[in-house]
Amino acid sequence: MKIRIEITLLVALGFALLLSTGCPASNAKAGKTPEKPREAISKALDKNQPVFLYFYAERIKNSKEDMDTVKKTAAQNKALFIPVEAEEDVDLRYDYAVEFVPTVIVLKPGVGVADVFVRDVPADKLARTLKKDYKIPGRLKDINAAIKSKKPTLLFFMADWCGYCQRVLPDVKAFERDFGDQVEIVTVDLDTLARGDVIDYIYSVEGVPVMVALGKTGAIHKRMGYGGDAYSMFKEVFSELGVKDKKKSGKKS
Repeated sequence: MKIRIEITLLVALGFALLLSTGCPASNAKAGKTPEKPREAISKALDKNQPVFLYFYAERIKNSKEDMDTVKKTAAQNKALFIPVEAEEDVDLRYDYAVEFVPTVIVLKPGVGVADVFVRDVPADKLARTLKKDYKIPGRLKDINAAIKSKKPTLLFFMADWCGYCQRVLPDVKAFERDFGDQVEIVTVDLDTLARGDVIDYIYSVEGVPVMVALGKTGAIHKRMGYGGDAYSMFKEVFSELGVKDKKKSGKKS
């Protein structure tokens, strides 16, 4: 099925939150989003601790109803529970592509984003990815390999029929040529994904191209869409992750 081209995710996120309807208030105390949730996520994963990101909106009362359940499940699985007020931390909401609340993102050491629950967060399924018999599915194995390399990762979602993807592709290849010793490049052609592969769902890919910068632990650092000079954008984003510009660009003007 042909995938629609994503025009502007920020607008979609805003409308999605507006369309979420409120229900009777919960007794759960929301708590505040940590001042530096990104650092907390990376630190936990680096210490081999799972993370539950719970996105809610203060003005949407039913988005807090499952908070106690998720917090309890996190504690039972020795996971770090991080509540995120979606309308306050817009950047984090955008990078994790959260369109509705509540949304729970489960991050697992060695995998990064391992599961996503939108609106419905059943307790019996919430920790399934944290079980010892959990097997990394499909292309998520490539993320696992990148994390083992102790390098940040550029995750590039594309399709052959997508004109914008073909415009970005030379920049991806040039960036890999110049920075491949410091950054792992994982290219995912959506039309070639095997049945049952969930990597597009895990990263909420509704249109292409989508580029996602992952830190060394697999935590999402930045979600990027098509914007012209992708090579320069990659350099800027990955410099924030410690990637050094040690050589002159091999990109042709």
